[in-house]
Amino acid sequence: NDNFSTQSGPGLYLYLGTSPNSGSGAVAIDKLQSTSGSQTYPIPSSIDVNNFEYVLIYCQPFGVVFGSAQLQ
Repeated sequence: NDNFSTQSGPGLYLYLGTSPNSGSGAVAIDKLQSTSGSQTYPIPSSIDVNNFEYVLIYCQPFGVVFGSAQLQ
């Protein structure tokens, strides 16, 4: 939604994951479009969203989760 915001960082991507604190087993969806505001990302048909519980903002170069939100 419009309230989304995260810190800037190198190589930030949107991931779907099973843990709010780890990129292990997570899948990359796309490069983060912006560090604030409403955004839309198409999910490839090969990915079953039901297998994931969290959306992650993930820094690929350093392997660090910047933030997460539980899917509803």
